[in-house]
Amino acid sequence: MNALSRLKHLLPGRRRALEREMQEELHSLASLSEAEGRRSDLGSLTLAAEQGRSEWTLIWLDQLIADIRYASRTMRRNPGFTLTAVLSLALGIGANTAIFSLMNAILLKTLPVNNPATLVVLTSYSKDDRIGDFGYGDYLALRKEKQAFSGIMAA
Repeated sequence: MNALSRLKHLLPGRRRALEREMQEELHSLASLSEAEGRRSDLGSLTLAAEQGRSEWTLIWLDQLIADIRYASRTMRRNPGFTLTAVLSLALGIGANTAIFSLMNAILLKTLPVNNPATLVVLTSYSKDDRIGDFGYGDYLALRKEKQAFSGIMAA
């Protein structure tokens, strides 16, 4: 039985009809066994019904639907807890999204240049090996030097 035909069995009307047919079949087989005076080969009717349902349904989807129903009932009973959980999840997801967006823009994305391997960062050092800043005059002097760099940018 393929997945599409199994999904048809999730429709409430179809499911009730199949369940009713299966229960009638199981009870008739059990009553036949009792009429013959022997014990039923089916064993537990509940276990046989579960095995029958597993043949025409997607068990994981059934369990997922039951879990969603249980979660929604629990959330309706405790609205304060639900609000706290939803807000904490929203804040956590929002913070993680913001941090990832920042890190993606700064660290992960490649620079929009043709050959990023040729980029250089210039720093200046003072006499006592402290890092200093370039002034605007230094930037203008480097920009005038046409042979040293193909382009220059200041930030």
